[in-house]
Amino acid sequence: MTNSNMRRACYVVNLNDGNLLVEVNTFETHAEALEQFNQIIRMGSFGRWKEVYLEGKDRAGEFVDVYSVHYFDQN
Repeated sequence: MTNSNMRRACYVVNLNDGNLLVEVNTFETHAEALEQFNQIIRMGSFGRWKEVYLEGKDRAGEFVDVYSVHYFDQN
């Protein structure tokens, strides 16, 4: 993840009912973004979350670069 991509990374949580939760945040380092991602996973899905993604922006400013994925039904 480059510094410019970390500035507006987002977490996308895909719910089992088909809805999405999105949180856009700013991180100083890739490690900080991953720590927040892991914290979201540790919170647990309580059966509602299907998967969560850590995404960053590409050069055009679109959220398309996926850096990490966690599938709750596989763990």
